[in-house]
Amino acid sequence: MISMGFATVENLFYVIDSGGGMNVALLRMFTAVPAHAIFGITMGYFFGKAKFEPWNRTSLLTQGFLMAFVLHGAYDFFIFQNTYDYLGFLSFAGLILGVYYCRKAINMQVEESPFKNGELNNSQDYFNEINKSEDNNIGAKTPEN
Repeated sequence: MISMGFATVENLFYVIDSGGGMNVALLRMFTAVPAHAIFGITMGYFFGKAKFEPWNRTSLLTQGFLMAFVLHGAYDFFIFQNTYDYLGFLSFAGLILGVYYCRKAINMQVEESPFKNGELNNSQDYFNEINKSEDNNIGAKTPEN
């Protein structure tokens, strides 16, 4: 949700500063808003995994941030470069791929969720299961090692 608020404020600034008015507003409505949703979902995917994989938290948080950072940078590059007009269309292709991969990641997490179909009654049961599996995984990467 934060990415949507950021996209809204950023769009207002671009529309006001550019002088392009409705043309800039429409372009950004169909590109920047979905792009920021994709960036937010991508980061949220890794941040969510980090919450439930404490032994791998730093790596997952770093991956989430870097993925969103790189995707945003690529989007900005394709939209703002003025040398080759056709490169701007790559941002649309990136948006379509981003939606596809975000849906895939969401569906994958739903399928892997321990809360699916009432398998676990509450989150404390889930954390107890994680602790049991960590105890049984000799040599597993944990925060202590």
